Amino acid sequence: MRRAAVSIMSNIAEGSARTKKEWLNFLRVAYGSASELQAQILLSKALSLASAERFLPSEASHGHTLRLLNCAIQKANYK
Repeated sequence: MRRAAVSIMSNIAEGSARTKKEWLNFLRVAYGSASELQAQILLSKALSLASAERFLPSEASHGHTLRLLNCAIQKANYK
């Protein structure tokens, strides 16, 4: 889960220093990593690796991250 979370931030940072086309690709990779993290959170809940309340902050933050990435991808597509 840490690797996927770090990958999101790393791809955003690296892509921001690239061309528009590369930036869009890095945003998509970051979105893929965010989706991977979402699956890992859901699996952790399903396996009861922690109480359901423990996952609430992660789920809220993660949903916000996905929305931000989606918005950035849409904006990069239209510029």
